[in-house]
Amino acid sequence: MIAVIMGSDLSPLTEPVDEPKTRRTRRSPFDSPAVREPKDPVDRLLARADRFRTEGLFLGKNEAGLSYLRACEALAAETARLDPDRCEAYMIWGIALLLQAQFADDPGPRGELLTAGDERFNQAETCGQTDPLFYRKWAEGMVRVAMGSATADDQRTVFVQRAVDVIQRGLFRHENPDDRRPLLPVAGMIAVAMAETADDTTDRVRWYRRSVERYREADRLGASFSAFHESVYAEALFRIAYLADDPVSAQQSIERGLAWLRREPNQPEAHYVLVRGYALLGDHYRAVRHLEHCVAAEPAKYLGRVAQNEALQEFRESGEYRAFMETHGPEEN
Repeated sequence: MIAVIMGSDLSPLTEPVDEPKTRRTRRSPFDSPAVREPKDPVDRLLARADRFRTEGLFLGKNEAGLSYLRACEALAAETARLDPDRCEAYMIWGIALLLQAQFADDPGPRGELLTAGDERFNQAETCGQTDPLFYRKWAEGMVRVAMGSATADDQRTVFVQRAVDVIQRGLFRHENPDDRRPLLPVAGMIAVAMAETADDTTDRVRWYRRSVERYREADRLGASFSAFHESVYAEALFRIAYLADDPVSAQQSIERGLAWLRREPNQPEAHYVLVRGYALLGDHYRAVRHLEHCVAAEPAKYLGRVAQNEALQEFRESGEYRAFMETHGPEEN
């Protein structure tokens, strides 16, 4: 499920990934007024590498985007060669490699790029880069690539476990609440990824519960969640409710969804959280009412997710859902 969420428009690191467009629909960072480059040649190399990283991410999954990311990689590598103690160079180098891995469709090169990116981040840590956002970028980049559909199953487990190790190191180093706040939602996301790579139901529930613990700690510390993390938090609660037959977790997912809707009344993903929570509790009438909002926004997406979710079989067999599908389902030829 987390791969479905990551592939949606909720995931900032996976946008844009469509085929190259003949005309840009939004401004590139390079379209902004020129920024004065640093005088120091090494600083100038690093600044250019970071600009190329930004442009490569903006252009996305096409040859132009990849060429910028490769240029970023080359400039960051040259910066590290000229100044081996420049920790930021290794980090930018690592980000460029992880983004290339994210755009790779072949499991072989994808795994090689992911391994190389992890090594560059490790070099950055060795030379002294240890702030919270560094660990967040490292772990988040690893798990987003690992959970992509092009990653081989054997690689996925290894790389998600690596992301667990990275985020744990970050949390171990940073006990101050202000420092932990940006790390905890990522730790919650990674725990859900671990749950989805586990074969045993007991292990899956254990990881989902760990995810909820991380998100709750983040909540207590005043962290604000993006739509992506709200979705993943709700996913953990929903899976506990379903796999452990735990109605309390289902009710908690409903409470999260209602609070989210109060902040963002037109957020279809919040409505989908409520579809699942109410469906698990057997309140099919309310589940359908929220499904109406989802389908009004993106019919194919949400009808597909309901159809493919094994936990919603009873809901799909209900009279309320069947009546809804008579008027909202795909038209028959």
